[in-house]
Amino acid sequence: MNMNLFPEHISVISGGNELTEQAAENEKISVKITADGTVTVKSANVGVSFVKLFFKRVFSGSALIYGDCFERGYGDLSWKEDRRDLLHWYFIAADGNSFYGYGVKTQPNALCAWRVHDKEIELTCDVRNGTDKLQFKEEFPIAQLAFKTGSGNLHDFCRSFCNTMCDAPRSCRRPVFGANDWYCNYGDSSAKKILRAAKFAVKCADGLPYKPFMVIDDGWQKNHDEDFNGGEWDEANDRFSDMAKLASDIDAAGAIPGIWFRPLQSKIQLPDECFSDRENLFLDPSHPKTLETVKNDIARFYKWGFKLVKFDFVTYDIFYKWGFEIPENYFSTEKHFFDKTKTTAQIIKDFYKVIRSAAPDDLLLLGCNAIGHLAAGIIDMQRTGDDTSGESWERTRKMGVNTLAFRSMQHGTFFDADADCVGFTDKVPFEMSVRWLDVVSKSSTPLFVSVAEANETPQTARAVAEAFNNAVFCRNISKPLDWLDSLMPHEWQSDMGTDSYDWNTK
Repeated sequence: MNMNLFPEHISVISGGNELTEQAAENEKISVKITADGTVTVKSANVGVSFVKLFFKRVFSGSALIYGDCFERGYGDLSWKEDRRDLLHWYFIAADGNSFYGYGVKTQPNALCAWRVHDKEIELTCDVRNGTDKLQFKEEFPIAQLAFKTGSGNLHDFCRSFCNTMCDAPRSCRRPVFGANDWYCNYGDSSAKKILRAAKFAVKCADGLPYKPFMVIDDGWQKNHDEDFNGGEWDEANDRFSDMAKLASDIDAAGAIPGIWFRPLQSKIQLPDECFSDRENLFLDPSHPKTLETVKNDIARFYKWGFKLVKFDFVTYDIFYKWGFEIPENYFSTEKHFFDKTKTTAQIIKDFYKVIRSAAPDDLLLLGCNAIGHLAAGIIDMQRTGDDTSGESWERTRKMGVNTLAFRSMQHGTFFDADADCVGFTDKVPFEMSVRWLDVVSKSSTPLFVSVAEANETPQTARAVAEAFNNAVFCRNISKPLDWLDSLMPHEWQSDMGTDSYDWNTK
């Protein structure tokens, strides 16, 4: 390693005040870095908001830089020269054939982001509880630094660096493929539609050594309507009725049942203190009753017979914004959690761990709108980009292709990285859906299709069957070959060779 693990200087911010070295010493604030790169803070007298570390820049001004995002990609991930934007969790610089990775290991106790300056690299660690500063009477581990240098193939280096940041990644231990009904139903679903989709997926998987999944997305819950897609999650609406029976029917049809839910928005009857936003029914993820409720939900889904749970909106329902909208200081207004002893990162990470603790070993967890760097090593799969579409090819092209290209470095190194579904509807050109289907199916990442009833044609069945076969037997991650120059790479190398895709409709 050519990069120094130790910063050239450190800054501590308390509230809105940046403390001088002498002031920090007077207030008995100390920041230490151990030999393995663990950063700790101790503050005896005053609360701390941020800890900033500054490192010497060792790569040139012409280097191309990739920076990760706060939770998921929104079609804008890229390599850029002279980046000055905030780069969450980690970034990678490609300086000719020399590569440099700067990051923190997964599951830190702070919200961490980097910024590249002309002569130095800045790491900001947010150790607040919401917008409140915290005191640390004992040495508190903020994060563990992770640096890496290398050369050769850039995509291989990126994956190796992600592996360096995550000591114990999780995966599904089998190829993941099947159906999800969202992009053909958009909540207008029913047990009948779900069972039909499951049987179509099973037909397309005929002869394969693994069963397909059938994931029931938003729209099954009793309180679902056009203006609300939260819980409670204890029973279904009249279009579904008996969820245990539906799970059993999916299993009998030859598919593995999965279910979606939004754990942090609910009409459940709880005291006001359990809600971080009572008006919008957002539950506080730090309140014991919230955690107990979510654990009970997971246990119920498993008892019903579901073997995959997709949990969603778990960043939006805490920050009240999508990832691309979140400001540099994370919160637009004051934010206070019920548990005032932990950092925001700890609260979110512990929330994911509670979900994990409620899930038996054979129940897979798929995070959607979760924060990947905090969830890595906890969940099995992560939706690594914003929604694709069954209504707009342009949205799928923007979100899906970009996500697959730039977040595939996390596949198998953090979790199984899901770039989202392939929709087959009358609103998306068939030939474009097949191209998206093909590149995902050869990537070794999870593959889910949403096929409308009118589109369950022999032509679609042949395309999906071929894709499911690819998903089973292509086990090495695909590489985008022109990702340095394009937001939506056209050239891809997979186990089946090199393919060129035209993502533009005629």
